[in-house]
Amino acid sequence: MQRVLELVHEVRSRYPQDSFFIDFESSCNEKRLKREFYSSYETTLRYLDEDAWRILKSKAIEHFLDHRLGQLKTGFFNHLNEAFAYRYLVSHGYSNVVFLPEKQGSKQPDLSFRLEGTPGFCEVKSIGISDDEIGRRDSHECINGSVYANLRLEFMNKLQSTIARAETQVSELRESSIIFIVIEFDDFTHDYLAEYRKQLHEFLSANLVSNLILQVGRFGEAINA
Repeated sequence: MQRVLELVHEVRSRYPQDSFFIDFESSCNEKRLKREFYSSYETTLRYLDEDAWRILKSKAIEHFLDHRLGQLKTGFFNHLNEAFAYRYLVSHGYSNVVFLPEKQGSKQPDLSFRLEGTPGFCEVKSIGISDDEIGRRDSHECINGSVYANLRLEFMNKLQSTIARAETQVSELRESSIIFIVIEFDDFTHDYLAEYRKQLHEFLSANLVSNLILQVGRFGEAINA
């Protein structure tokens, strides 16, 4: 995991008092799920050219201390998720795919690209697990799997608001822009993925959102609007 290890090394140098990546190498060797989690990033990060890797790495490290209540390093991983959009674009015939550096006090899309000579932009968003799921995992209690059987109204509302926020960031460029959303479901085993996929297709059909791509988890497929 060359690029992941490079990132971990630079995080340790920047934040020497932070223990998040302590014993990272040995724990990845010992814990299969952790190794698979970071391997999914490594596979994706290999698609980045050197300039793209430098910019994305800088953005992720800058947000390493951004946390969500009950979930560490949210900003860090949300920025790393931009790599999934980069991989999608270069794998689907888009050229000149470039990460756009953050600008203080202003909002702009995360990536730019060209498709058949036409310039475009891509805004990347991430939807993480719900507050309820954070509570379930913290409780360490046995959970009835039926709570994951369907995507709840709260999730659909979150998806809709996330799309709306993304649209404001590409509003002046909507015709040539893409919204790419990485979704992490509460059901991390994806036992109910077929039902989720059906619900998402129904949502997209009902809302008529154009140029929207949903990636189902870090290992999952992309669903196009």
